[in-house]
Amino acid sequence: MKESVRKVLYASTYEHAKEAVELFKKKWSMKYPSAVECLTDDIEACLTYYKYPYQHWLRIRTTNVVERSFKEVKRRVKGIGRFQNEERALTMVYWQLHELNWNGVSMTKEAKVILTKIRELRIQKTAA
Repeated sequence: MKESVRKVLYASTYEHAKEAVELFKKKWSMKYPSAVECLTDDIEACLTYYKYPYQHWLRIRTTNVVERSFKEVKRRVKGIGRFQNEERALTMVYWQLHELNWNGVSMTKEAKVILTKIRELRIQKTAA
């Protein structure tokens, strides 16, 4: 069964993934109906990463990286208690994720422009 699920989640295209889902249903629905129902009920959510560029799939296909990262952020926040303001909280989250090397997803030109503008505003704000 594990191999059948892997064929769904690691298919080369969205269409191939949908075909793998149909094969999964045919192969396992009689033996494990609740497992088939569980997968097929939320299949669109499981296949959302196909909407993004291929080079991003490795990072967004599973939530392991996200869960690990935010577990560390949560651990740090627990020790602090509470923040004076939202900006300090976001700064701590940013630096924690930065330390965990969360910089492997390449950005579009538009996203880089937005990030540059945010940084410039931040610099202006601190200089004032």
